[in-house]
Amino acid sequence: MADIFSEHVSKYGAFLYGGPNGNNQATATVWLRFEGRPEFVWLRFYPPGYQLPESYEVEHSAGYSMYYVSYRSGDYSKVIDLLRNEDPIHFYWNSETGAVYLRCGAEEVGEGEGEDDDDDD
Repeated sequence: MADIFSEHVSKYGAFLYGGPNGNNQATATVWLRFEGRPEFVWLRFYPPGYQLPESYEVEHSAGYSMYYVSYRSGDYSKVIDLLRNEDPIHFYWNSETGAVYLRCGAEEVGEGEGEDDDDDD
């Protein structure tokens, strides 16, 4: 298993769980995939007050890594916003330091959210 894994996210999907206990206490899950790579990431979101499980890596029977990362349910909309609106997005995992994060790529200084930022209306 890799000490450091850092890749551009090419696809994602989301699950929102119902019922009193969600899916093993998780209220939502987002999965991430990478172009041309077999690795798989599961971002699992837990309610306030629930002790977050440690993030961990397991080796799939086919020999590639699967990463499980825990977040608070309040972070779900932030993660979805990044995935929908930013490009590129990278997933980073460092098993030595425990650092795990999503990051968006470099944008031009002053780049706005809309396509037309002209105030000459």
